[in-house]
Amino acid sequence: MPPPTPARTPAPKAPKSPSPRTGLLLTGGGARAAYQMGVLEAIADLRQACGAGREPNPFPIITGTSAGAINAAALACGADDFDRTVRRIARVWRQFHAHQVYGADSPEEKRTHSALRPVELLVIAPSQRLDAIAARHVGDLPGPVRTMLGALGVTSNMADVRGAALASYLLFEQGYTRELMALGRADTLARRADVCRFFGWKDTGAALRTRLPT
Repeated sequence: MPPPTPARTPAPKAPKSPSPRTGLLLTGGGARAAYQMGVLEAIADLRQACGAGREPNPFPIITGTSAGAINAAALACGADDFDRTVRRIARVWRQFHAHQVYGADSPEEKRTHSALRPVELLVIAPSQRLDAIAARHVGDLPGPVRTMLGALGVTSNMADVRGAALASYLLFEQGYTRELMALGRADTLARRADVCRFFGWKDTGAALRTRLPT
């Protein structure tokens, strides 16, 4: 009796890799986004010339930012008919005038025809450079952070404006934050009359309570 022949198990098929999809990314740039429509018009014409006019939208993924996002949104709204949508958006760009996007009248004309009213502002700004204050506290940062900043050329040198500016955003240390809070309080109290007038408060001249660091 012949020995049994071992059965062979077929090798598993390799999973099919997903077919690549083409995305369209439209950047910002205000009126410069008109350039994008020239590109898209050319792509639409080439698509027809290559006999691909009946194929689906060549961009299943569409995204953008700022003015490019507006183009992207308009293109996505007509994604089922790429060529017609490109023509419609291009027609808008060809007929643009500045007043359709932003007010181009003189300030006097705008005030005359606008229903907007003036807004009273109370602006309180630091009386000292925060970068200079930060430079005094760079040594308070954790060692790894100082090492990273040192690699970027940041030092405690008061003349290192760029480095101190970067450190001023990272100095979550009590010495720095308390000094900024004290400066903010002092700058506000220096404008006591302006603050009271802005809020409609009657200043009786009463002494303020002393705030102790906690």
